[in-house]
Amino acid sequence: MCGEQLDLEAYARNTDPETSKRARDVIKKRLTGLESAVVDALRHSGDMTTKEIGGCISEPRDTVSPRMAPLVRRGLVEKTKERRDGCIVWGATTMLPEEEP
Repeated sequence: MCGEQLDLEAYARNTDPETSKRARDVIKKRLTGLESAVVDALRHSGDMTTKEIGGCISEPRDTVSPRMAPLVRRGLVEKTKERRDGCIVWGATTMLPEEEP
């Protein structure tokens, strides 16, 4: 889980392959700041509940929770089979948002 605050501007490490950097650029163009922060937190820290995601991005669970369904519809996050304290655990997918025409 998130052990430290994420640098939400990074999105990809310097050591990541070029494909990760291109993916970062596509995601940044297509998602709101908060959506990007949620996806970035999941990709960097692994599967988490909305409360855990909120802790990583310094937002309350009630702010994070409404972002999950739209991100699921876009194929960027998914529910895992795991539950923590009765809460859904979310994971990032490998899918990227479609590029704009």
